[in-house]
Amino acid sequence: MYGLIDSGLGAIGVAKEYKLENFIIIMDKSFFPYGKKTKFFLLCRSVYLCEYLFNYCDSILLACNTLSIIVLPFLKLRYKDKIRGIIDNLLVYSNKDTVFLGTSNTIKYLNERYYPYPCLECDELIRKIEKKEEDTAICIQNIDNIIPKGCTILLGCTHFLNIRDKFNHHTLVPKNPFILP
Repeated sequence: MYGLIDSGLGAIGVAKEYKLENFIIIMDKSFFPYGKKTKFFLLCRSVYLCEYLFNYCDSILLACNTLSIIVLPFLKLRYKDKIRGIIDNLLVYSNKDTVFLGTSNTIKYLNERYYPYPCLECDELIRKIEKKEEDTAICIQNIDNIIPKGCTILLGCTHFLNIRDKFNHHTLVPKNPFILP
């Protein structure tokens, strides 16, 4: 059985992508979005959620890129190969022709780790997707207008899986299959 952790609805898209049948999702909506939380908070919260999930699951996927980037290295020390982060599936595609879309916190930590490729903060779009607001089209159009044609977009938030068909003129990653823990 797999466990998935996200701050909201994004984990549902991940479960669909994986075609999982036996899984438990924690959508930690009380603390949505994770993208603005401190490193300490995210570490404490993720350990708490992992401890709970390991009562029922054999492995866990952090279906949130913010968690994957910020706390995954610490969690791997504790849980070894029983935990993975969704970010592992994205960074293999990174190159000069990619643009990473994500939360401000995710991008902050990517840039601190000398991520050499362009990133775009999309906190407003992520919030609109989570709240199921209808006016995501304007945000997506603005993103499409900023990113040069021919660039690959790395969907650095699982919430984007719910709207990826709305982007124009770009190759979107991730595509099936993801790498499971």
